[in-house]
Amino acid sequence: MFSHLIGKPLKRYDISVFENYPPEAILEYHHHRDLEIEFQTYRLLKEKASCQESENPVVASWVSFFDEVLKAKEDLEMNLDNSFLPVLGPYYYPRTNTTVFFTSYTPAAECVNATDLQYLCSLAEPPLPNDKVVKHYQSIKKLT
Repeated sequence: MFSHLIGKPLKRYDISVFENYPPEAILEYHHHRDLEIEFQTYRLLKEKASCQESENPVVASWVSFFDEVLKAKEDLEMNLDNSFLPVLGPYYYPRTNTTVFFTSYTPAAECVNATDLQYLCSLAEPPLPNDKVVKHYQSIKKLT
């Protein structure tokens, strides 16, 4: 729905998105759609969540979402290093009717990153009007 605004499909995300945006923010863009997560992304999120030095609550919320909400922890732990399994899923998130797949292949298209998501989130608020433009249009008499 919003992919034309950034020129990339909203299906695969870079690790920077998972580090900066909680699941609720991302899943808002996935009503009745698919979401693909790479095994490598899940592995990196697990490592960052288990690291005591950098406690990022957003990373922990993603790991909790995958493990507890989707109940994919056992399947992912067993099949994370399985080279013969290209796709694991589907896992359903009923609140947004999102289907989540875990994949072992890297995408051919460029992934959406945190900068792209920041741009999409900035579009939620209307831009502030320019004072000079407002004064100019207020000074023009309406011809009716």
